[in-house]
Amino acid sequence: MDYIFYPGYIQVIKRKPNGWVHSKGDGIFKLSDCEFDWINREKYFDLTKNQILTELFRRYQGKLGYYLVHLAKREYYYCGLNLDDVQQKLWEIGITQPDTAGEANG
Repeated sequence: MDYIFYPGYIQVIKRKPNGWVHSKGDGIFKLSDCEFDWINREKYFDLTKNQILTELFRRYQGKLGYYLVHLAKREYYYCGLNLDDVQQKLWEIGITQPDTAGEANG
C-alpha cells in the first residue's frame, strides 16, 4: 500500500525506536477541500502534540508502529506495524470503506 486517504480530523502517528513521527511523509497522502494547517492540525481541536503523545504512551506503553488519533472525538487507536494496518483500522472505525467495485468487475 502506497497511500492512505483520511479526513483532517484524523492524525496518523508512527512510533519508531528513536521517537514519534507525525503523519507528514511516510507514504501517507492527505486530502482536504480547504486550506488546512496539516502540521499543527491538533490546535483546531484544542489539543497539543504533547497531550496526544502522552495519551498514546499512557494507553499503549510506546509500542512501535502506527497509531490513529480521532482528534474531534479524542479517540486513540493502535493500528500495527505497517500502512496496511492503518487502512484496516480506518475501515474498522468507519472512516473509509474498502473499494469493492474493482473486485465485482474484476
